[in-house]
Amino acid sequence: MEFIDIYFSPEQVSNPVTFSPSPRKPALVVADWIEKNLPIRIIDPVPVTREQIRVLEIHRNTMVACMAENVTSANQ
Repeated sequence: MEFIDIYFSPEQVSNPVTFSPSPRKPALVVADWIEKNLPIRIIDPVPVTREQIRVLEIHRNTMVACMAENVTSANQ
C-alpha cells in the first residue's frame, strides 16, 4: 500500500478565541484521517533556512527582471 505524505505539526494549528473553526481545521482533518486509518504518513515540516529564503529572493528578482524585459520587448 502506498502512503500519502502529510506535512503537519500541531505547532501549525492556531487556537485563537473565535467562533470560527477554521484555525483548528488542519488538526481536525488529520485526526479524522488517522481515525479512518487512511494510508497517510505524518511528516513534521522543516522550517526554511535563511539561505533558502535568500535563494528564493534571488530567483524572484531575476524572474521579475526577465518578465519586465519581455513586456518591454513585446511593447516595442
